[in-house]
Amino acid sequence: MTSAGDDFARIDAAFKRALNADPAQTDAVIADACGGDERLIAEVRALLNADAAASGTTFDLTLGLTGNRPSADDILGRPASGGNPHPDRIGAYTLGPVLGRGGMGVVYKAERTNPRRVVALKVIRRAVQGENAMRRFRLEAEALARLSHPGIAALYEIGLDQVSDQGEEQPYFAMELVEGTPITAYADERALSPRDRLELLAKVCDAIDHAHTRGVVHRDLKPENIFVTAQGDPKVLDLGIAKMVNIEDTGAISVTTPTQAGQVIGTIHYMSPEQVSGDPDAIDPRCDVYALGVVGYELLTGNLPIETTGVSMFEAMQRIKDVPPTPVRRSAPHLDPDIGTILEKAIAKDPDARYASASALAADIRRFLADEPIRARAPSTWYHLAKFTKRNRALVGALAVVFVVLAGSLVAVGLALRTAERQRSIAENEREILAQVNTFLVDDLIAKADPRQGGSKDVSLIDALNTAADSIGERFGDAPAAEAAIRDSLGQIYSTLNDFERANHNSTLALELTPGADAASRVDRMNNLALLALDLGDFDRAEALLVPAQQLVDEELSGDTERRLDVLSMRARLAYKRDDREAALAMYQRVAEIGRRELPDDALTITAIGAVGLIYQQLGRLEEALPLQLEAVRIDSERFGPEHPDTLTTKTNHAMLLHRLDRADEAEALLQEILAIRLRTMGTENVDTNVTRMVYAGLLNRTGRASEAHAMALEALRHLEAALGPDHRYTQNARLLVEKSQPEP
Repeated sequence: MTSAGDDFARIDAAFKRALNADPAQTDAVIADACGGDERLIAEVRALLNADAAASGTTFDLTLGLTGNRPSADDILGRPASGGNPHPDRIGAYTLGPVLGRGGMGVVYKAERTNPRRVVALKVIRRAVQGENAMRRFRLEAEALARLSHPGIAALYEIGLDQVSDQGEEQPYFAMELVEGTPITAYADERALSPRDRLELLAKVCDAIDHAHTRGVVHRDLKPENIFVTAQGDPKVLDLGIAKMVNIEDTGAISVTTPTQAGQVIGTIHYMSPEQVSGDPDAIDPRCDVYALGVVGYELLTGNLPIETTGVSMFEAMQRIKDVPPTPVRRSAPHLDPDIGTILEKAIAKDPDARYASASALAADIRRFLADEPIRARAPSTWYHLAKFTKRNRALVGALAVVFVVLAGSLVAVGLALRTAERQRSIAENEREILAQVNTFLVDDLIAKADPRQGGSKDVSLIDALNTAADSIGERFGDAPAAEAAIRDSLGQIYSTLNDFERANHNSTLALELTPGADAASRVDRMNNLALLALDLGDFDRAEALLVPAQQLVDEELSGDTERRLDVLSMRARLAYKRDDREAALAMYQRVAEIGRRELPDDALTITAIGAVGLIYQQLGRLEEALPLQLEAVRIDSERFGPEHPDTLTTKTNHAMLLHRLDRADEAEALLQEILAIRLRTMGTENVDTNVTRMVYAGLLNRTGRASEAHAMALEALRHLEAALGPDHRYTQNARLLVEKSQPEP
């Protein structure tokens, strides 16, 4: 009995011998090389068919593609008259340069005068015309005729032209001439982001789904058959080996295809395991789903999921059937894990494990792009919570809403348990409390506002949050450490939502529930309450909280640099709010000095650098302010990203400085960018959005565009008054700006 390795070697050797054999001797060479073994002979024949198909059934329709023109003998099967390299016309079309060719036919750039149209004209090679080849040609025309989608190259005309005195007919069809670039090259040339690449792939899926719903399976999807135009629109090309299927109401599929048993058609790198098996009955839309997955894998990672280059056709086929694809996380560790999950489902070896359709693949891609849970993974509580947070970011006006509760509160719960309840069994108690917190978050908060988890679509996130917060005392009555951590996070959330009454209530209770022995948590919660007091303009209360916080740091946390700088930053902020610029400057300079040395990447350091620059600006020390502002913008952009609220605040300060440096055009362009991002990510009612409106309106007013400034200031005033009330300083500043910009009668 021979081993699989022995069979591999014999098949590979027979395949190579057959490739080099005289065609008349091919059968004898195969039989001899395989020792008469019918199973091995069948494998070699499948390889030969695959090799012929891979080299002869696809066409590159790239404009400008050059190469030797085929002679008229190649195309028509007879000598060309007059020595012309190819006929001048076929049908109503004047032929131009060759765009591409393969074993089945040639594609020309051609022009028709009435109606005037430049097309890709495809004709079949006379040398290979036979019943099977002609049938394939007709099938391609039929496939294209069924389709009408902006993502598929359109068919204009099918025809037969008499090309000889003997009445020989030359079949051709004219199709849309696509000027563009293969999808992978297009994405690389423009350095597209993963999200942009996924959006392209989803559009391709839409086009292929259109083909599938009309009974067409492409069977040769690859980057070279998916062009992207200069406008960024993908187009699927070359249905030359398409398989026609009729999908009945019962769901049964009947097949019309020129493929014979054992014949493999397609481009090997993108073929599914069932496609390389050569079984025509196994070909269905899921083969195209697999190819889309491979194209997507290459598009996102730059690699193929299974290495099939530089090996024989047989070995490549064996790898596709037997070798697991390289996990996406290994090929591109930077990609979101959900992207890997989507691509790996698309290229599952078992067709039943793949997406059932191209539309299902597109839907999961778009769920990912919309920050919704994808269907390609088993859902977990934490996964749904994270996705829910991202979807509702604009609603709550913050980067982290539920995530703050999760990441902040659960960590804080663990720390609190370790410090305040050491006399109890920590492990057992922690499991119990974390289970309660998890139930609170999922059952009381998320589920009530998320229809995907059985909640009501009429319940907003804020309503669910309020209901959940009202029940927290009952749920955590016997666990004060856990309640303190949750209330502290709720206080921060409500502050973000501008519900300052609830913010103050929860943050105050959080501090009261924190034991005196937990100095670190007490300092953090005093700082949070002080920040809330500053936002409300209650400077005396802020000072009353910061004095004991500073004392705790000095006496018990002197080695905790982060908390030391946190309290010092809050004190600097208080001095700034009280218009003591010199005191604020001195404290912020101290934070920046220590931070650069000990915490160079910390937000406290970055904020302090920006604050020093801002105060320099306000004190008229503009040239000293500029390098600090640029440093703050650079650090924030690298650390948080260009659209993070902290980055936008730093950029706003920089825009104000640019204006004072008489660079008004640059300042306005930057403020336009910031406002557009705020509106898109936070919405029109958000406080930060309207503070940006105020800054922009102030610039417009100072540059003599009072009517524009007045309209923008009125918009800001309306939203700030609704969110903060009539007496908040932001509201008062907006009202003053409205008055200053009032156009003269």
